[in-house]
Amino acid sequence: MSNFVEEKFSGKAPILIKKIKAVIKSGVSASFPEVQDTENLINIEHPSNKNYGDYSTNIALILAGKLKMNPIDVAKKISRKIGEYIISGQTISFLSDSNSKDKVMFKADDILENVKSELPGFVNMYLSNKCLISQMTRLLKMDLSLIPAKSEKNKLNTLLQGSKIMTEFTDPNPFKDFHIGHLYSNSVGESICRLLEEFGAVVKRANYFGDVGMHVAKSVWGMRKKIENQKSIIENLEKSPLKKRVEFLQDSYATGAKSYEKDEKAKEEITRINYLIYMSAQELMKKKHNLTPEVDYGKYIDVQEEEINEISRLFIYGREWSLSYFETIYGRLGTKFDYYYPESEVGEKGVKIVRDNLGKGVFEESEGAIVFRGDKFGLHTRVFINKLGLPTYEAKELGLAPAKFKQFHYDFSLIITGKEIDEYFRVLLAALKQIHPELAEKTLHLGHGMVRLPEGKMSSRTGEIVSGIELIETVKKKIRDKIEKSPSDYSKSEYENVMEKAAIAAIKYSFLKVGLPGDIVFDPDKSVSFEGDSGPYLLYTYARCRSVMKKSNLQKQSKSIRDLLTALGVTLNNEERELLRTIYLFDEALYEGTRNFAPSIICSFLFETAKNFNLFYQKHSILKPAGQDSIRQKETILFRLALTETVGAVLKKGLYLLGIETTERM
Repeated sequence: MSNFVEEKFSGKAPILIKKIKAVIKSGVSASFPEVQDTENLINIEHPSNKNYGDYSTNIALILAGKLKMNPIDVAKKISRKIGEYIISGQTISFLSDSNSKDKVMFKADDILENVKSELPGFVNMYLSNKCLISQMTRLLKMDLSLIPAKSEKNKLNTLLQGSKIMTEFTDPNPFKDFHIGHLYSNSVGESICRLLEEFGAVVKRANYFGDVGMHVAKSVWGMRKKIENQKSIIENLEKSPLKKRVEFLQDSYATGAKSYEKDEKAKEEITRINYLIYMSAQELMKKKHNLTPEVDYGKYIDVQEEEINEISRLFIYGREWSLSYFETIYGRLGTKFDYYYPESEVGEKGVKIVRDNLGKGVFEESEGAIVFRGDKFGLHTRVFINKLGLPTYEAKELGLAPAKFKQFHYDFSLIITGKEIDEYFRVLLAALKQIHPELAEKTLHLGHGMVRLPEGKMSSRTGEIVSGIELIETVKKKIRDKIEKSPSDYSKSEYENVMEKAAIAAIKYSFLKVGLPGDIVFDPDKSVSFEGDSGPYLLYTYARCRSVMKKSNLQKQSKSIRDLLTALGVTLNNEERELLRTIYLFDEALYEGTRNFAPSIICSFLFETAKNFNLFYQKHSILKPAGQDSIRQKETILFRLALTETVGAVLKKGLYLLGIETTERM
């Protein structure tokens, strides 16, 4: 299926990259007039070693064959020409957009201070202090600290402006616990949503949950047994706190799951309850939406009114408790879903779609079942309705795309799940393409890896589960142990707020810094480090920036700072320049992170920024620079405050895009 976001980004780039490419193109054209149409041949990258420049191009290696020259000689000639441009302040121009006639004009020395050729044929370019400081000034003027961005002024790019995108993620099942896999899926999905919004898209968050199925039957069977043993009724439990009700559900699922595996009688009872739950869900659907069911589950069992009433009560109570519990978790994680899609409802629509397309070249009967012949498309065949006439997951989910589009006429639909069902989605989308090609073309499935603790993969089949909340509380305790060793004057509420933010930051950052679809081994001890590549380290660095700004009594950047920066008279030390050489990459990090659905790119950028700021902070006093006269000292203070303010704003914006909330002190 097509990638709408990739298509929107294709051929686009941050303005600085466009300028660098324009300089290279001009240098190539002037050096080798016989070479035409080089624009699409120019690739630039950042050298892994910054001693080799801020940008590098291999254009000389590409052209050497055509020119019948040694690549290094081609590189030297291009470098000399670009060097001349820098010395003379040559004006360079390029079209602002491929569909526009408007030209962007600038002087070569506005962005570059040096260029060198390197073996075997690279042209390496070094950004000027003027360029680096102007990039910082631009970020300062954007008020990046407004979270989320209030207007186009506060956004670095509006490439997706007006695009309508629906993103489905998290998808926990009621009656089961919210495990760390859901925590991971939520972290990935929320971050990608925020990145898309940052580029101007209207994003709707969707949650598809399995409120029917054997896991529900096992839970309801367990609920029934536990209530019988307690000689109580479900209504009595309804009066208990939500936490206690959820623990009851989790214990019930564990009981039912184990009994289903070991006890044949229990297995028969649970199978019967499964049909009753589907019937209960249909009754709920008829009352809420006045919809006619597609499947007659009652024909498979002898239905007793008293029994189905009891099962319905247990089902409705348990479903509501689970969904309420999930909402408390979403609140802690900073996610607000716009649409919820229960499997019990969209599944009925999926069954109708399958039946309506039987015998039309999409689905066919095979040994009493209805299947989709995936082998026609290089995939494998899957059953959509089984021999009993019951829908499989595939049939149910087939009803989801039309249901989503009916509520929100999206331009693009992104589905984020674990990569273990990648093949399932390939078949599902192939089937959807035969029925609703316009929806299939708008849909992309993004698979992510599995989360493991150091001791191995988690499991929820028998109740042995690593709870998401348990993980948050474990990490929070580790952070509390660290912070309690340091003196502080936190109020009780502020202290708890910092603990919560730091724990969420530790977990989310540890998850997101690993590129998709790689697996993650989550180490709680490493995640809470205040000195390494971690969420708390970034929070601490942001709080350090805010502390400096508060001590300066300059909460907002004053006109005097901006006057200083436009004068461009500052002499940079090594640490200041290295920090500026990191900050300017913010645009590119957001661009690449959004284009590739890769929050890990944002993580890498933020860590480099924090690391370079802390090195600068350790080596140089911001408010009391030494060895300067009073005028020079004032200029240095103002410049370093501007640098500090920019780092703080970039960290806050970047962390927000990862779904992490900052704290003003730590």
